[in-house]
Amino acid sequence: MKFSGIITTAASMFVAGAFAQSTFNVSSLNGTWAVGGLESTLLVKIEALAQIYNMTVSCPQVYMAATSNNSVYIQPSVEFGWYNSTSQSSQNANISLSGLMTTDDNGANFDVQFSLPSVAKGLVANQVHMLDAALSGGNTTNPLPHGADYQANLFVKLVSSKNDGVNDVVVASCSNVTDIAPSDEGVSNFVRRDEASSQVPFQLLLVNGNITLDEAGFENITSSLGDETSLSMLNNTCSA
Repeated sequence: MKFSGIITTAASMFVAGAFAQSTFNVSSLNGTWAVGGLESTLLVKIEALAQIYNMTVSCPQVYMAATSNNSVYIQPSVEFGWYNSTSQSSQNANISLSGLMTTDDNGANFDVQFSLPSVAKGLVANQVHMLDAALSGGNTTNPLPHGADYQANLFVKLVSSKNDGVNDVVVASCSNVTDIAPSDEGVSNFVRRDEASSQVPFQLLLVNGNITLDEAGFENITSSLGDETSLSMLNNTCSA
């Protein structure tokens, strides 16, 4: 499996949608959110890919900034680590995607588009050689500077991990993750794009950066979802 498989998984990893909610203020998503829980089947796939490529995956998080009443800039990121046999040293690089979430009714049901991952130049492992001409990421003004490469449907819901009325966790579900064929393959810095699509919905938990989600809080959330979820808890692996 080529690294594009990891890209698709990572792109899928940071998208979300499947709970009813009548009103939603998109500005409540502003800030940096840690990924505190991930669909169990997806987590197994990510761990298997990391083992195949002899890499570590840590610090999954998502930065979001509402740009209007119905759109949100979104920047998922993850730390990849590997051993560089040439320099005989451990190295790591932060890889991020830039994207845009939009809704037509000011609700929490979003359409999402993502661009290809970017990585700091000079920090590319042999295992990720297709990123050697890495694209620059987007920003709130221009979320998709190179156009969209992936799209999905999602729904998000703010919940309280302690049932105290403080919404410190986003329950997110994702469906219909597909790649978008480029209009001109020659403009791509990638050797190829993964052609696989994922029609299987999955969920993740996004935890407010100021909150540490403990096992009790995680169990409180998942028990309230009942049979609607199969989430596994993730520990915060970001450096202080």
